[in-house]
Formats: sequence, C-alpha cells, structure tokens
Amino acid sequence: MVDADGFIACLPDTPLQPAFRPVVDEVIELLHARLGAQVHSIYLYGSVAKGTAVAGGSDLDVCLITQGALNAAERDLLRVIAEHVQTQHPVISKVDFDCGTLAEALADKNRFSWGYWLKHHCRCVAGEDLASRFTRFTPSPKIAVAVNGDFIPVLQGYLQQLAEASDARLLQRAAARKLLRATNLLRSDEDTDWPETLEEYASRVVRRFPQQQQAIGWLLQQCHTPEDDTAHFTARLNALMRWLEESRR
Repeated sequence: MVDADGFIACLPDTPLQPAFRPVVDEVIELLHARLGAQVHSIYLYGSVAKGTAVAGGSDLDVCLITQGALNAAERDLLRVIAEHVQTQHPVISKVDFDCGTLAEALADKNRFSWGYWLKHHCRCVAGEDLASRFTRFTPSPKIAVAVNGDFIPVLQGYLQQLAEASDARLLQRAAARKLLRATNLLRSDEDTDWPETLEEYASRVVRRFPQQQQAIGWLLQQCHTPEDDTAHFTARLNALMRWLEESRR
C-alpha cells in the first residue's frame, strides 16, 4: 500500500489486541531474563503487529535486535522460549524469532533490508525504536531484492525440512508465503504500487502473467490452508520457483 505522497505505508498506530497482550508481555520478560544485556530492542511484525491476528490461528512474529551476534547457547535459549510460550499460550499457533545485531540493522548496506523492514513492518514493544532512525521508503526493486532475493535458498531449506517433518503444514504455509511475496521481484523501476496483503501479491502477478492464474491461485490457497499431500506440494512449489527465477532474467 502506498500513501498519497508516494511512500510505502507504515503500520497503523493502534493498540495491541487484548487477547495477545499477555503472550507479548511474557516474551518480552523472558527475553530480558534469559538474554539480559544482549537485548537491544524487541519488535513485532505480521498479523499481531497489525492488529489483525486470529486467536488460535496466528503466529507471533518477533524481531529481536541484539547488541552482538548470538552464540549457540543463546540461540538454544530462543528455541526454549518459543516452545514454552507456544505451550503456555494457545492463543498463538507458534513463535518465530527473526534476529539481527544492532550493527547489522544500522549498516548502510542493509538500508533496503533491515531499514525498510523496521520502518514499515515492525512495531517496537521494548527498547529503542530503530525505525525512528530511517526516513520512509518509496516503492523500489531494490527493496524487493533486499527482502526476497534469497527466496531460492530459503525455499530449498523449507523443502528439506518438509522431508523430515512430522507435521508439515506450518512449513508448507511459510514456504508458500515466501514464494508469493518473492513475486514482487518481478517489479520494474516504473512500478509505483506496493503490495501489502497476500491477496495483493497474487493479484499483482496475475495481472502481469495471466497464464499463471491457476498456479498463483493454488499458491495463495497454500498460504492459508496447505494441502496434505507434501509430495504434490513440493513438486508444484519447485515448478513455481523455476518459473519465477526464469521470469526474472
């Protein structure tokens, strides 16, 4: 979504949904208790940050900025925190941590990745809000590349996990969403729109590639309700990955 001045829209300044406040508070408390001075700032992104989360069905997406790189023991602590919170708070389906260091977040080379992400997608819930250090961004292929240019290795990682997972649906949903958002890589310098919802990503790519309507419709469905046949899912996802990579050339 783009505002009247041509800038990508920022998150609305609305209170967190009351149903999700307790789980957010516990995550903040646990991160400070277990990681201490490593914690610089904590943010939410995704549906909980937007105020559109569905109790029992939405993930809690947390962005954690640390003073320095996390070691193996600290990363294990994050996994323990995520598992504990998921067990204690059925209001969320799972917890995802997206981590970066303060130096990475502020590095000029990461302005179109971390800078854009913090400015336009994150809600600060603890610590210094780094979003205030960045000006608003306008639609640009540079952002699309910075945010989703890694879609091939990321999706290959998901597919590898799928082969070993007992419950594949969450992985399938995450992979489908990554690939659908990666279609923004097909934009040009002249494009002035900026998709926000999954439906907007789908509509955008179908307008340009109407021959892919059925495939993109399937992909959008997988973003919400993945199919049970993981072999079929993997085959169709791989085909769409190849198509997107070839369409970028």
